[in-house]
Amino acid sequence: MSGQELLLVIFTLLLFVMAFLPTLMVDYVPMDQWRAFMYAQADDGGLPRLQGCVARSLPFFLATGRPLVWQGECIEHALVGQIRDFRRLRPLCLLIVLATIVAIAYALRDLFEAPSLAVITAALLLYSPGYCFMYYQGLTGSEVLLSAILGTLSFGVIARVNFTSLGDFLHYRKSVALSFLFFIVACFIYPAYALVAAAFALIYAAFDQTQSFLNRARRFAVVVIYYAIATVIYLGVSDVLTRIYFQSTHKSIEEYIAPNSGYNFVISFGHGQLFNKIATLWTYFFSRLSVASFDTVPSAVKFIMAAGVILVAATEIGANGSRPLSIRRVILATGGFIGGLLVLAAPWLVSGFLEIGDRQILGWEAFTACSLVLLASRLLSVNRLGLTPRAQIYLVFALLFVPATVRQLKASIDQVFQSNVEIRYLRAALRKLVASGDIYRVHHIHVIRPVGALDYAGQPHREGEENLIATAANPVHIYEMTKAVLREVMPADRLRKLQIADCRFDQQCVGQAIFMGAVALTQGYGSDPAPNDSESAVIDFRLAELGPVQGTKLLNENGPVSASAFPHSGCCDPYFAFDSDNRTFFESDAGFPVRVVVHIPGMCHASNVYTLASNLYPQRMPRAWRVFSRSTTADNWILLDEQQSVAPWKEFEIRPFRLRSDVCANEFKFEFLSAGDPRLLRIGEIGFRALGDTTVTASSVLAPFLPDGLLEAEEPGWHAAPNAGFPQWVSFAFTEPKHIGSVGLLPQVQKWNRAPKQIVVETSDNGFTWSPAGKIANACPSSDSAWAYYPLTTAITTQYLRLMILSNCGDPTLLSLRGVKLAP
Repeated sequence: MSGQELLLVIFTLLLFVMAFLPTLMVDYVPMDQWRAFMYAQADDGGLPRLQGCVARSLPFFLATGRPLVWQGECIEHALVGQIRDFRRLRPLCLLIVLATIVAIAYALRDLFEAPSLAVITAALLLYSPGYCFMYYQGLTGSEVLLSAILGTLSFGVIARVNFTSLGDFLHYRKSVALSFLFFIVACFIYPAYALVAAAFALIYAAFDQTQSFLNRARRFAVVVIYYAIATVIYLGVSDVLTRIYFQSTHKSIEEYIAPNSGYNFVISFGHGQLFNKIATLWTYFFSRLSVASFDTVPSAVKFIMAAGVILVAATEIGANGSRPLSIRRVILATGGFIGGLLVLAAPWLVSGFLEIGDRQILGWEAFTACSLVLLASRLLSVNRLGLTPRAQIYLVFALLFVPATVRQLKASIDQVFQSNVEIRYLRAALRKLVASGDIYRVHHIHVIRPVGALDYAGQPHREGEENLIATAANPVHIYEMTKAVLREVMPADRLRKLQIADCRFDQQCVGQAIFMGAVALTQGYGSDPAPNDSESAVIDFRLAELGPVQGTKLLNENGPVSASAFPHSGCCDPYFAFDSDNRTFFESDAGFPVRVVVHIPGMCHASNVYTLASNLYPQRMPRAWRVFSRSTTADNWILLDEQQSVAPWKEFEIRPFRLRSDVCANEFKFEFLSAGDPRLLRIGEIGFRALGDTTVTASSVLAPFLPDGLLEAEEPGWHAAPNAGFPQWVSFAFTEPKHIGSVGLLPQVQKWNRAPKQIVVETSDNGFTWSPAGKIANACPSSDSAWAYYPLTTAITTQYLRLMILSNCGDPTLLSLRGVKLAP
């Protein structure tokens, strides 16, 4: 390694460390780390916490097939008595991250002549959300990070083994045995990270041009079979260990894992689940998969990258240079590419989890990071560019590594800032209760959870788990955070006398807790009834978020609606479907049918149209249902509408449905008979349109920026879902035919480049079949504060109008519109 090369490697590592340096700040505690405060309310010492962690974690992780993942968490629990103690342990995780760079560079050593490019590639991989999520968890996630190192080394020690014959196995038997050991141990920790080994095998199969195409394909197939055999052995050993433990201790797995929770150590393919998951992976790859730390990479870029990998893999290098591409090699390379990606996602594909998260496809993120650097290097090495090898490295450094590092630095600062804000807000609220003496008087503390839709820069929150704040994630975090802060602000002797009951959303628990002399800790959202008596205290986390408190639009002004569901999973209450906030949702996992009853207080609610809106995971939206109404509980239910075989939904889509007749009622019942998911039902919003209202719907929505206020030009206006692609549409259903001669558009303030550009104006007689009635070739505004009017060639009279938007004015991610005027 030359002196310049060494300096570049050192400089790269320094920038890499700088990108994560903010995460070493005090009070930075994300989601799963709050489990350190799940034990005794007062600090009884490290040994009881260690014993409690082992008693809880060992059987749970053993039953989930990860028997070696709990030690780091329990060490952290033993050493952490106060929030500030996390600060001393976090540098250890950063050292593990640096060791991972070395391991990745070692595994990629034969693909890069310059070590600096291998280090840059490793850094881009470790910037990925799937990896950062585990790094942020401190020692709780440290062993998962070690699993990534072991998986990487598992391939690294056999990277130079050809595997073309049995003799290769025998000749390199020590390397093969060591690789096998690394992989098995990595699987015992976290299989999804262990399989990063297969990602590097796929990278070598595509880019190792020292081997013929046939040899690369054969070698990759053998390596996949090798890791498949190792995986089967891991599954068998893990199952035996689980059976031995639970039989010898006379414990039941159900004590630690709820049935159908997704954590069960099973392999599941039932109910067409595998095909649904493959479809989900396709959507994930092109719409949500991150590249390095960039989460908004257009689908076209990923398609080009995938095509580039396939073309490079299909290239045959002979003694006289590259041979012409053949259709056969391209087809084989495409099949190998798709098959390889499915192999990398295998732990999720065969698991009980129906949702996919960034941490479950680290192999994909490894593959995309490596492909990005290798493709860039190949393009820059084209003779026509005349670039020296050193110039090529500097360009890769400047064009890929520097922007990703800046992006990661910002993400680290945001993560620390957001976590610190919520902790300090809770600390201030509880300190006030303690200082005033109210903590000893109140019997009920109610926490209003944050909306969680915007980050602290005022931008829409990314979907990745690494960006969620604790209070907006798992409900148990609020209970653990409360105990942690009370340790800081209350004397230990008084804290031991104070009992906190974690009632969460269970109102019946409140009375039981008060009867037992405890303080009931409940939580809810802004639409939930909050206690206002003298013996209750309310902590509103919405006040800790940027901007004004997010309000809730109810169905009427006579009071909040009440909703119930049967069966109900206890996850996400049915009133979330009626809070006019598409960031929340109702969910049931107890099978079908699911019955939801909503009661609207006051005078009867007149309506002839209802709407359903999806949230994330639109495959959980209903496909068949019936709607009923009645005026009083003494009346019989009257069937208003029935839907069968409804088309699949998109994320944050709103659809209107017309009732069979106008109705005025106080109670409505929905019977959901099936959904796209055989087990889960999730509904973002259910709404009713009053008689005389114009119904406005859209193809997709970035919550909470709904299209409802377009005709009133309410700020900031409607936003389509990020990266949803085109076309997008906004439709208007009038109560009676309307005469329209021109369309007026108002862009979002200071965001003119998000405005629609090409628009087709469509009309319909029934709201289902549409015909073009006009076109707007270029609606890009000259000003973001003025209306622009576009006359139609021929005036129209219609009851249904739709603006089909084919493109926007340049923003790569968002489409927005503040107002629409439909003039005669």
